[in-house]
Parts: sequence; structure tokens; C-alpha cells
Amino acid sequence: MTRGSFISRILICLPLFAFLPSRPPLAVAKPTPPADPFTVCIDPGHGGHDYGAHGNFSFEKNITLEVAMKLGRLLEQTQPDVRVIFTRTEDVFIPLYERADIANRAKADLFISIHCNSSRDRIVKRLIGHRTVTRHGKKRRVPVYRIHRYHETDANGVETYVLRLGRLDEKTQAIENSEQTEGDSTIIIDSAQDVAQAENASIYQEKNYQEHYNGYDPSNPASFVLLALTSSAYQQQSIEFANMVQQSFESSGRPSRDVKQLGLAVLGGSAMPSVLIETGFINNPGEEKYLNSEDGQNQIANCIASAIARYKQQVHTWKNGVNADTTAGVISPGTRGHLLLAAGR
Repeated sequence: MTRGSFISRILICLPLFAFLPSRPPLAVAKPTPPADPFTVCIDPGHGGHDYGAHGNFSFEKNITLEVAMKLGRLLEQTQPDVRVIFTRTEDVFIPLYERADIANRAKADLFISIHCNSSRDRIVKRLIGHRTVTRHGKKRRVPVYRIHRYHETDANGVETYVLRLGRLDEKTQAIENSEQTEGDSTIIIDSAQDVAQAENASIYQEKNYQEHYNGYDPSNPASFVLLALTSSAYQQQSIEFANMVQQSFESSGRPSRDVKQLGLAVLGGSAMPSVLIETGFINNPGEEKYLNSEDGQNQIANCIASAIARYKQQVHTWKNGVNADTTAGVISPGTRGHLLLAAGR
């Protein structure tokens, strides 16, 4: 066969190869999502026109969003069996009742609300002299004070809150100033920055809030019992997880300010174990820098993720009937160092 005829035959046969069945491409293995994922709802506190607490250069709403997003990414990377949802992923205002509803609709296994703490302001009245005034026709010598308000604090550390059930102690909830006299100065501690008042104040940012909270009034402690009924079944699990959160932060070297119970509206409507984490004091200059730093936010996210992994394993143990008592390991209410019954600071 000549070279030319061989090439001609090849050219004639080439179109036939187009009709041969093609070999299917190799399938790329994809991770199979868990049939029953463990769902965590992450709630960055405040947002939009609700700035939350403030420090010298930052606002709570921005820090909580940064920490929440870092926590979400960390969970997706390190715990693929966890399904992460957020109440917000940008700087928008979400009503407190809607945050709980988001978690409920997703049938979340955990609800974690992330916040920054802020201590009460100190108002100092310093005696600087006297002046004479006439009252009712009589001259009187009255003191003159110079007043300073100090927002900064040296308080630091992390505290985790669970919902306090039942009627709150109205005496400890009363809005009043405490005074302390030091020489010619009177120090007034402004109670308006109490944790419950500060966090529940977001309700006032909502239109017609009475319609969404069954008549709940943040200024009336007795009305909170109506809001807490949904979450009562998950109280022990909430305490268990809150203890794990605090232990995780302690292990990382962060100061612990214990687990406490408080009437917080954002936890009141959630139908799953729920906690609110005060990650640090934004009005402490050192802590404010920590809360705004990459290293600080990553440490916070890692500590919370570690607690989630530990709690998730505990839930697996419960479901498999080993040590099925969900109160095992839970510190009884009132034990200082683990759980503080707190209506305020």
C-alpha cells in the first residue's frame, strides 16, 4: 500500500469516530452534607440605627458583626456538620423578636447572641467653692460643684448570660443612682447602663413594640414572665452551654466574669438553648483595642467555636442515651463562680 492511499483511508475513517460513544467524565467526589445538621444561629447584636454601646473610637454593632462573621466562617471550615445561619450579615437593624423567629424557623439547635459590654458611667461632683444666693428674702451660702462624667472603665473579661425565668426582682431592677462620698467629691454611679436595660433598650427602636412582645415593657420587670415561657424548656441546656463558653474563654487566658441569669428579651422567644455573650468591655480602652483587632476577634471566635464543638458532642451523648440526664454537669443556680442570678450588675 502506498503512503498516499494509506493516508486517504485514514481521512475517510475520521468522520466515523465522531459517532463513537464518548467516555463519561470522571465524577468529582463532593462531601455529603449531614442528613441532620447541627444548626447554630449566630446573632450579631444591634445594627443599623441601633449602635449599641460605644468606646473611644468604635461602636458595638460593628464589632459584633465582625466577630459573628469570623465565627461563621470558622465553623464552616472546621465543623462541616454544622449549619450556620445569621440574624444579620450587614449593618441593618433587626427587631429582637425577629432574631428569635429566625432561629425558630431554622429549627436551630443553638442561639448565640454576640455583644460587647459597657459598664455604668461614673459621675463625679467635686466641690469647688461656695456662693451666696437669696431665697425667700434670706441670703444663704450654698456649695458650688463641678460635674464630670467618666465613661471609661478598667473592668474587663467575658460574661455569658442565660435567660432568667419567672418574675424579676423589682427591687434590684429599680432605676436609681447609687452615691458614694469621698472627701469633697461625690461619686454617682449611673445605673442606666445596666446590662439588661442596655440590651433590652433595642426594643424601643422598634415601631409598635408592644404588639410583638405580648405587652412586654422593658421598664416593667414583672411583664417579662410573659416573654420567657417559650424558652423555659431549654433552661438547663442553656446553662450547660454557657458554662462551656466561659470555660473556653478561661482556657484561652481571658478573664471570666461568670455565667449569669438575666431578663434579656432577645433570649425570651427562642425555642432552643440560647445564650448572650458579652465579649469584653468596649469602654475599657485596652479591651476596645482588643475587640477591634484581628487577633482579638479571632480569639473570641475560636473560643465560641470550641464551646460549640464540646456542646455538640454532649448533645450526641444525650441522644445516644449515655448520661441522658441533661442536667448532668450543670451548676445549680446561685453557685457563685459558675452561675450568678443577676437582675443587674
